[in-house]
Amino acid sequence: MDVRPVKNVMEDRKMLNVLAGALMGWMSIEDICEKKVSVWPSVCLAVLGILAAAVGNKEEPWIHGLGAFLSAAGLGTVLWLAGRISRGSIGTGDAWALGGLGGYLGWQSALTVFFFGLLLCAAAGGLYVRISGKSIKTEMPFLPFLTAAYIVNMIVSGAVEG
Repeated sequence: MDVRPVKNVMEDRKMLNVLAGALMGWMSIEDICEKKVSVWPSVCLAVLGILAAAVGNKEEPWIHGLGAFLSAAGLGTVLWLAGRISRGSIGTGDAWALGGLGGYLGWQSALTVFFFGLLLCAAAGGLYVRISGKSIKTEMPFLPFLTAAYIVNMIVSGAVEG
């Protein structure tokens, strides 16, 4: 069986970045509309990252794939635990999404996206509370801000340019 087409697709990071953005967008829409997120887009994102890490590295691909898996599992678990400690203020879908990003981007870039998403969410939340007069306890979906941070990260890093 010839695996070159699969390998070529997995090595095309620009196309993978767009696909990852589409998965993040899908999860954001679910978060806004339903206040819950399906698990499978996050799993697809993590698997995409693990495969891209393994295929994209000629030397010892299994080590890079394992590193991507550990990034996904570690970040997702940390955010999931934070959600349990905060009694659900951080949703499980957010943990799955960050885990998926960790698998795809690696833990360093995923943390950058996460913190930038937090800043965007805080700014939008503050503006919303100020304009609407609602309580600071008003809940907002986080994934749209995580998606916006991912898109900004891809543009700034030049990962989606022609």
